[in-house]
Amino acid sequence: MRRVSLKILKYIAKHGEISLKEAVNLSSKKPKIHKEQYALALLISDEFIGMSVPFPTMKGTEKMPELMGAYFLHMNRLEEDKNGEVKYEGITQSGANFDKEKVFIRSKGFLYLDELRQKRNDIIISFFVGFLSALIPFLLMKI
Repeated sequence: MRRVSLKILKYIAKHGEISLKEAVNLSSKKPKIHKEQYALALLISDEFIGMSVPFPTMKGTEKMPELMGAYFLHMNRLEEDKNGEVKYEGITQSGANFDKEKVFIRSKGFLYLDELRQKRNDIIISFFVGFLSALIPFLLMKI
């Protein structure tokens, strides 16, 4: 998992539930292009985290939820025009209130973070066991 994805996952796990707007801002500070939102879109589509609103789909994009998710999340960061619509790459969205939508950790996300912690603990314990198994015979030979 990439550093950005892990940062997002850990932050949501720590807080349990955050607003969609806050989650989108975690992936990048400045809104540039939709590609910055793939980390969050992949976490959602792979069910590490959940979202209170589903990704929209358009005809011909049913097999591309990550792409539509990245577009949807990026459009969350863009300013609405005078009609209350957000337009990006030929897609128009209106009537969304992203401050009320929530992003939350799912069981798969908790399990993944728990596995990472366990692997880190195993590495630390293995290091100390190896160090002690080398140190004890050395000290016994000195006696």
